[in-house]
Amino acid sequence: NIIGMKRRKLGREDIHALRAAFKSLFSETGTLLQRIEKVEAEYGATSAVADIIAFMREDSSRSFILPGDA
Repeated sequence: NIIGMKRRKLGREDIHALRAAFKSLFSETGTLLQRIEKVEAEYGATSAVADIIAFMREDSSRSFILPGDA
């Protein structure tokens, strides 16, 4: 949440990048891999976003529940 991000001293630009990245990852069309690549290209320079992308790519045996899957 935003309060936690502020407590961790994330700047306004980083918070905006994270929010936009999450919106792109979980709200847009296309495969998850396509959305990950798009987010990486657009927001990958932001350290927090890069960490999320690395986590998502790290282990392909892990699955993610996406909105609308439940």
